[in-house]
This record gives sequence, structure tokens and C-alpha cells, in this order.
Amino acid sequence: MNKKEIAQVLDEMALLMDIRGENPFKVKAYANAARILTGLDPAEFDRHVQEGSLASVRGIGKNLSARIHGLAEEGYLYEFEDLKKSVPPGLILMLQIPGLGPKKIKAVYEQLRIDTVADLEKACRDGRVQSLPGFGAKTEARILEGIRQLEERSGRYLFSLALEAAERLMAALAAAPGVDAVHLAGSLRRGHETVRDLDLVAVTGSPAAVGRALASLPAAREVREEEAGAFRVSLADAPPADVACCPPERLGTALFLATGSRAHLADLAGGGEAKESEGTPEGLPALPDFADEEALYRSRGCAWIPPELREGWGEWEAARAGELPELVRDADIRGVVHAHSTYSDGADTVEAMARACREAGYGYLVLCDHSRSAFYAGGLPEEAVLRQHDEIDRLNAGLAPFRIVKGIETEILRDGALDYPDEFLARFEFVIASIHSSFQMGREEMTARILRALAHPMVDLVGHPTGRLVLGRPGYQVDVDALIDGAARWGKALELNAHPYRLDLDWRGCRRARERGVPVSIDPDAHEAAGIRDIRYGVMVARKGWLRKEDVLNTRGWEELLAWRKARGRA
Repeated sequence: MNKKEIAQVLDEMALLMDIRGENPFKVKAYANAARILTGLDPAEFDRHVQEGSLASVRGIGKNLSARIHGLAEEGYLYEFEDLKKSVPPGLILMLQIPGLGPKKIKAVYEQLRIDTVADLEKACRDGRVQSLPGFGAKTEARILEGIRQLEERSGRYLFSLALEAAERLMAALAAAPGVDAVHLAGSLRRGHETVRDLDLVAVTGSPAAVGRALASLPAAREVREEEAGAFRVSLADAPPADVACCPPERLGTALFLATGSRAHLADLAGGGEAKESEGTPEGLPALPDFADEEALYRSRGCAWIPPELREGWGEWEAARAGELPELVRDADIRGVVHAHSTYSDGADTVEAMARACREAGYGYLVLCDHSRSAFYAGGLPEEAVLRQHDEIDRLNAGLAPFRIVKGIETEILRDGALDYPDEFLARFEFVIASIHSSFQMGREEMTARILRALAHPMVDLVGHPTGRLVLGRPGYQVDVDALIDGAARWGKALELNAHPYRLDLDWRGCRRARERGVPVSIDPDAHEAAGIRDIRYGVMVARKGWLRKEDVLNTRGWEELLAWRKARGRA
């Protein structure tokens, strides 16, 4: 991130903390830091980042300096993401409205109790916003124009956020009189990382009941009947939704058509459609009524195809040959790999993270705090590592048979070297190597950098291999196929980082990893106990990448994982 973007993040963090009622001195510190950064000369800011000397700037301090460095190097801050999760999602969306800054958002929230864009728009049209101190009619007009611009450029939503919205909508519709059941469909059911809209199938004998239920939703802004029994609803602070109605005897057909993809449906029309496109291809024959999808697929001479695989990537051929994979399930994951604690930039203690894993049914936690070069994320100097290992030994004595594994997320330095000397790395039971800085390298140089780390005998897997942030950052230039080949050559694994902002390795990379026999570890990269639940998003990606239980590293117990490491000469 550049100076301006970081200042905006700090300003937004101050707003969110203020809304949450956090310590006013902390709120003021973030707001002041944003103001100080705004006033810094860009060249001076860049120099401080390169030298790691931001803490010397009056008003910044050590803690804020670490967060600013993290944003400058990685473009991401877990504390910011956690704050965004803790306040009404409508306020987060308001931050994207051109011309509406944090102070004005705080005013409309506190004085008018407005926490959605839809309510803000209505208040502007009713003339209530201009009555607030410091606003006026011109401000109100600018906000309305900003809302219009936001709607024009809004296009895609993260899988995790879209799924939450879909589940709320499904629950509301299922509770409506005359609606028997509601099923998820579309690209969300197929497990895409981002979606443009929600697709649902409502089982009902009365489509009018669905229309009435949609119109009565508090979040509904507009409801249109696109065709008989098919509705389109625009929602405040959520993707628009298409709801198709069908009687029970046609559910299988309706769900099949509404799920797609176009490339998958094209098989019925003779094939030839582009991959990953949406909509129903021309030439699709009229389908008879099937009460369930299994019967429909049997009529095509094959077994039911899991929704995640329906992308026109050979799934029909595999189904007809009886070669569909038995995809990995949430219940197959036996341990949590890659989580952080308060020793680096995590929010919870080692013990709290371990107990959360155990309560969730996992058998072990591979704790991987940041290494010393990641100073902006509280990276561990060697003496802190030794203290942590002593604490882990004490905790393991009381938590058995659950086990905390002594891991590390070591920084891959610019030349591909690791962050500790080999004799110190040997202390760890599991080593993840990751990149968090120097993203602006050429493709060949970046690939060589990661391959050098991957080849190191102490390294077990490479974390978030492309460095992308979904809808936020495209990732660095790297040859993923070369990484997969390197992992196959040296007997290493690659990470599928399950954090919903990463989902890296993506499902296409997972498919290629499976084809090369490279194990994939589904890791939450959890920075707080609640983040452990993100594993489910990684399982979704893994399934979409055709991964089976045996393709996933952490479907093994700890003893099996240790045997895997020993088998390639890494005790």
C-alpha cells in the first residue's frame, strides 16, 4: 500500500474502534497517525519504510509503526479485517461511498441510527441527513451521487460474505407460509471465490407466496418477477438474488439448471461452450421433471456430479467412466496447520488457540508464528522462540492426547534464504516458508526466490504461494506450475490458505497439484480462535480442485504427518 492508502486504513480503523466504544486514547492515536502520514512527504515516508524507522516519527510509536510497515509491505492487516467483522456490515460498505468519510459515517450512525446504505439513501431522500450539523443539502446530494457510483462499480462479493447473505435469505424464505424448502444454487453452490449474485431455488406450490415473502424482507429494495415463478430481488448490503420457484416434482431439474455452470450445461446441448461462463447455453433441450438431481444424472448415464466440479473440466467424462473422485470433506481434516498467537500478531494465547482447536474436534495444532524479519507482525527473535517452546512443552503435558506442534512461518528473504540459521530451524517440528515483503519482483526472479526456499531441507511447505488477496491484490508474479513441479521433485507440500481473503492456492492450482502428486495443506492462517473455522472455506476450494482426502496433508494425524516428513529425510 502507498502512504495515502495506509492513512485511509488508519482513519477507517479509528472510526470502527470509535463505533465499538474502544479506548478513546487508542482511537485518537490511530486518527492522529492517519493525519501525520497524510502530512509526510512521500519520499520521506518511503525512506522510513525501507529503513524501518517510522517509530521515530513523532506521534507514530512502536505499535503503530509495526502496523504501518505491515500495510506497506503486505497490503493487509488482520486487526483491520477483524474490526470490519465486528461492526454492522453496512457501515463498512458506506466507507466505499465516494465523498462520505469516516466522520460523516459516524455522525449518521450515532445521530440517525443508520447502519445500511439503503437506509442512508432513504434518509437522504427524506431530507433527514441535511439536518445534521455540518451536512446540508449539498452534502446530502453528494452522498446520493456517491451511492449511485458505488452501485455502478459494485460487482463481485467474497464467497464468505455472499454465503452468509444467502443463508440469511434462505432462512427467511423457508420460514414463509407456502414455502416448503429453499436450496442454494448458482456459482455460490459451485464454490467460486467471488460471486456477482445469489441463486436460490424455492420449492413451493405458490410462487406468489415467494414474491410476497421477498417483498416483506427489511433488506429488500426492489422485487421483480422476471418470468413466471422467477424473481429478482435487490438487497441492501448484499448481492442481488435470483429466486426460481418450482413444485417438488421438478426440484432436481430446477436445481440442476440454476446451479450451472454454462460449460457444464453445454454437455446437454452438444458441448462447445466457454469454461466458467454463466447462463444457460442455447440449444439446451427441454428437460423432463426430476424430483432430485441424482435421477437427472442417472438419465444421462452417470453418477451425480458434485456441484463444485461442474465447470466443464472433464467432469462428465469422469462420471460416465465411473472415475469421479470422492472429494475431501470437512470431517476429514484432523489437525490445524498454520495459526498464530500473541507471541507474534495473533489475538489469542497459545493455550486459547490450542483449546479452541481441541474443542472443534481437531487432534493437533501446528503453531506457526512469524519469524524475526517480519518485525511489523511481531516476528519472533530467537529468545522468544525458546520461551514459546518451553510453554508448548508445559501445555502439551496437560492437553494430551491433543498436541501443539512447534512450528514457524519463516520469512522467505529477498534472495530466497530463510530467516534463521539452519541449526536454529532444526528446533522446529514443522516449517512453513512464506513471502510477506518485496512483492515487486519479476516473474523469473520471484519464482527462483520461492524455489530456493522450497528446496531447503528444513522447509515442509510454502504458505499462500501467490500472495493474492481476493478482490484486493492480484498477487506477485510467480510461475505456479514451477512451484508445483518443485514441490513434487523435493517431496514438499503447498498451502491452500483458507482465509476467505486469500484462498491461495486457488482451485485450479489444487487440480494441478493433485495431478503431480503434491500434497495440499488446508490451513486457516488463524490469528484468533474464531479464525479456525475458516478451514471450511479451504475445504470448499479443495473440493473444487478435485482433491480427495488422500491429497490433503492435514487429513493425516500428527504421527502420520511426522512419518511423511521422515520419509523424505526430514526428521
